[in-house]
Amino acid sequence: MTVAIVLWVGIIKQEKERKGRLAANMNTAEHGEPNADIERLVVQAMGNTSQPATFKACYRLGYDFEKGRGVPQNYGEALSYYRKAAYNGYPPAEYRLGLLYEQGRGVPADMVKAMAWYILARERATGRIRAAASERLHRLKIKSTLSKNR
Repeated sequence: MTVAIVLWVGIIKQEKERKGRLAANMNTAEHGEPNADIERLVVQAMGNTSQPATFKACYRLGYDFEKGRGVPQNYGEALSYYRKAAYNGYPPAEYRLGLLYEQGRGVPADMVKAMAWYILARERATGRIRAAASERLHRLKIKSTLSKNR
């Protein structure tokens, strides 16, 4: 399982590099979008996905689809928007993808992919996202160890 996780992390990192990485600063206020409304977020998400404000917009739309906030709940749409943000290095989206893979929402449950996304989120994030990703990784490692010992 460890080899598979390393391979998945490598594949995801290659995909991020292929699509081009931007600066780590995701503060939308610095990009002229301090109070963007949902229509502007949708336009950004559907258009130019190379701007940091767009990563946050994609994450927000993914979260809305995941939770059914203002739109019908749709895990497939949530995955699509989270991937757009995560492939551009947005840690909250990486973490949410880990959760969806772990819980099998919108995709078949896949602990290897879940762990890979958590590892990436932990590497890039700070604060709550980093702590949450570390906690989920720890729990998955315990589950893996327990299932091997049975």
